[in-house]
Amino acid sequence: MITANIIQRVLMVKYGEQIGTAFTVEIDEKQYLISAKHIFKDLSKESKIEILKGGVWQTINVKPIFCENHWIDIIAFELDKDLTTTRKLPITLTLDQTGLSQDIYFLGYPYGIKHDYHSSDGFALPLVKKGIVSAINGDVVWCDGHNNPGFSGGPIVIKKGNSNDIQIISVISGYRNDNKTGENSGIFYGYSIDLIVNAIKKSK
Repeated sequence: MITANIIQRVLMVKYGEQIGTAFTVEIDEKQYLISAKHIFKDLSKESKIEILKGGVWQTINVKPIFCENHWIDIIAFELDKDLTTTRKLPITLTLDQTGLSQDIYFLGYPYGIKHDYHSSDGFALPLVKKGIVSAINGDVVWCDGHNNPGFSGGPIVIKKGNSNDIQIISVISGYRNDNKTGENSGIFYGYSIDLIVNAIKKSK
């Protein structure tokens, strides 16, 4: 079962015509927004993006933070102020202690679909889907699960042991299509959350 620790952090984002998913985290007492870099193509150093809040697109000022290797499809945004009131909701950010065939959950807004219900901060609740870890190749996590357009930038999470503690292990990047049919293969991938955590800490 997915708890408020993660579901209250997820929100829909837009840049130009691109719509995707993002989520908030707290690192060293400051809140950041994390998503997939490909949603924000040609983003400048100081820019504006849109977030869906209360059913209305709102523009916010952001300062992007990129991973050291620019081919990594993760981006973080330094915020002027907190977007979500989640500082008291503990979350772990690391790929460590993730195993093969481990159950994962991933959250987002496929095709812009969202719940009618909103978080306490006014953000439409995301869809939640389930899969397993199929492979971990360095910083890339391959998963068995049916991903769809709109999930990009969403968190891939696991539960820690028998507790309800949530661990974010990766950020959704994309999925593989079948080479013959062109249809969704049911295999998707994301990049380790550790990459952007390290980039945020180095940016200070």
